[in-house]
Amino acid sequence: MDAINVNVAGIGAGLFAATYTAYHVYVGLTGPLASLPGPTWSKFTGLPVVYHIYRGTRMYFLHDLHKRYGPIVRVTPNEVSISDPKAAKEIHKFRSEYLKTQFYEDASFDEAQNVFTTADPVYHAEWRKLFAKSVSQSNLITFQPLIQKYVDILIRQIERERREQGYVDLVKWFKSLTSDVTGELSVGSSLGMLETGERVMPLNILRLALWQGDWSKTRHLPCFPFSTLRGVSTRLNSVAKAYIDDYRARVAAGGAGSTTTTILLDRALETQAREKGSISEHEILSNTVILMLAGTDTTANTLAYMLWLLFKFPDIKAQLDEEIDEARLPGKPGIEDLAKLKYLDYFMLEVMRLYGAAPGRLPRKVPKGGRDICGYFVPAGMTVSTLGFSISRDPVVYPEPDTFNPDRWADATTAMKEADFSFGGGTRICLGMHIANLEMKMVVVAFLRSSLSDAQLAYGINGYSEQGMKQLEAIAARPWGPQVLVR
Repeated sequence: MDAINVNVAGIGAGLFAATYTAYHVYVGLTGPLASLPGPTWSKFTGLPVVYHIYRGTRMYFLHDLHKRYGPIVRVTPNEVSISDPKAAKEIHKFRSEYLKTQFYEDASFDEAQNVFTTADPVYHAEWRKLFAKSVSQSNLITFQPLIQKYVDILIRQIERERREQGYVDLVKWFKSLTSDVTGELSVGSSLGMLETGERVMPLNILRLALWQGDWSKTRHLPCFPFSTLRGVSTRLNSVAKAYIDDYRARVAAGGAGSTTTTILLDRALETQAREKGSISEHEILSNTVILMLAGTDTTANTLAYMLWLLFKFPDIKAQLDEEIDEARLPGKPGIEDLAKLKYLDYFMLEVMRLYGAAPGRLPRKVPKGGRDICGYFVPAGMTVSTLGFSISRDPVVYPEPDTFNPDRWADATTAMKEADFSFGGGTRICLGMHIANLEMKMVVVAFLRSSLSDAQLAYGINGYSEQGMKQLEAIAARPWGPQVLVR
């Protein structure tokens, strides 16, 4: 009798497995994206994509798929990748109906909404208003002296370490710089990274790279990696709260805090005090954390690529040196002085085209009613992800797309400008883009006007090589190394 029961149970389990498999095969063959171009496996699973997320090679993998299948490619049963610049412009235009997806909630360090992770356009608009004035192009003059102070420290520290050690890691020092600058702009205090050459701001890559599920449903699980990730969030929130409390105390005492203009904190605290219940403490904390992170690795890694390319291409460096000399800049050039450096603008645009910090996917949810994209109908609720890596290498828009050529921007076409998603696009474009551009421009100019101008790439030291400069796709794409050594 027991044998019969075991037999029946085995047959039942087998039938269930067969039915389950048949169902998923049927859904894959008849699902909403079944007719779109893409590899056969993408009808049934997204595991190959997850594998490349884990390796940091997703953008290369998807780029190859676009070469095979065209500008729209099904990459999972519910997601398509887009490499067409015109389609990307439509998806990311101002007041777009394509809203952010669960991916962005997964990027949050806690359960509160913030200006980056929210999919709610009304909530985003309210917080964007708090940022608007401080992050505008016209307000850069407010922040430049502060940035200049840290750029001066940066150059001194790199010169010192080069003398003492014989070489320096630019990635390390640029991350220290951007950590201190974003600390000042976020909470009105330096994080002290340039003084020590160390960092205390880890990025939560594990959550996005290894777990492609609904983070809101798994964040409280008591096992690895979720418990570890909660620890990261707790530490970040603790650091941010300490700085916020210190800022409040200085403002209350009428001290330094009362004269420090931050990107958000002073306005958020004013609104909270004026309109009781309008802004929660949790929201202030969440937005502060995202600000402290958003301008660090992104700007630092892009700066590292800028200096690498300058030393890799001496003719380009010579042209930039000549432009700086002819501009007759003062010792501490102002914004108007830096605006004279047109070739520097072209150089920076070309660096961000090929080595920008956000070359990966920007997922959005297809609006109600579905949309026709690249000649195919994509139903509502599906995810469409524009792939910056491929868009910036479109051969129609950028002839010889893999060639590093700053001169191409001297006569930039409308198509080239519209295909530039270095800072995202539309209403959700990076709030700190003007500050980041100013910071990078100031560092490059200061570097080339210092004793570091004669530095050379230190290939061979600590395993540093040109192969190590391949980008690894993480939250902020970085050198595979991850280092840029000069001597």
